[in-house]
Order: sequence, then C-alpha cells, then structure tokens
Amino acid sequence: ECRDLSQAGVEVLCAGFRHAPVLQSIGFACNELADGGVDALSEAIRSRPTLQSISLTLGGLSDHGMEELSWAIEHAPALRDIALALRCITDNGVGFLSRAIGSAPALQSISLDLPDLRDNVK
Repeated sequence: ECRDLSQAGVEVLCAGFRHAPVLQSIGFACNELADGGVDALSEAIRSRPTLQSISLTLGGLSDHGMEELSWAIEHAPALRDIALALRCITDNGVGFLSRAIGSAPALQSISLDLPDLRDNVK
C-alpha cells in the first residue's frame, strides 16, 4: 500500500508506467489519491495500448478523478479486466464509470467494491 505516497511520488511512478512498452497490468492501492495523482494515473493508462488489467483500491475519488479515470478506461483499447474498490464515490462518479464501461471496446470483466455510494446533492 502507498498510504504516504505524495502526489509527486504518484506522478513519478506513473511516468515509469508510461515507459514500460509491454505493460499489461496495473495494480495500485492508496488511501488518498488527489486529482493530480489521478490525472497522472489516467495518462499512464491511456499511454499503454497493451494494458489489459487495472486493479485499484482507493479511499475515494472526486468527480473529476472518476471522470479522468473513466476517460482513460474508454481509451484503453486492450483493457479486458477492471477491479475497483473505492470507499467513497458519488452518483456522478458512478455515472462516469457506467459510460466508460459501456464504451470500453475489449472489456470482458469488472469487479466493483463500492460500499459508500452517496448523492452529490445534499
């Protein structure tokens, strides 16, 4: 787990992902991942056309983070398997994810652990 990994650390790690030409799987567990870290992870996913599997365990993502991650999922041509465990995600975030799942060209399986869905509107 990367409980204390800073946004800069996430960005450096994701830069390494982008330079792995045949990377097929990314697994990432982190309590907090700020929008900048999600942006870096999303870019790493989009830049790896061979990526087949993503496994993410995160404390939660903002709507911006879910939108970025979902956009990356839609544009990962070989992505077959997604496993997401998020402790906190809004209905808007679920909407972004739903659109991505419907648009991912090679997606074959998805595993979701979303224990705390909450409305954005209070």
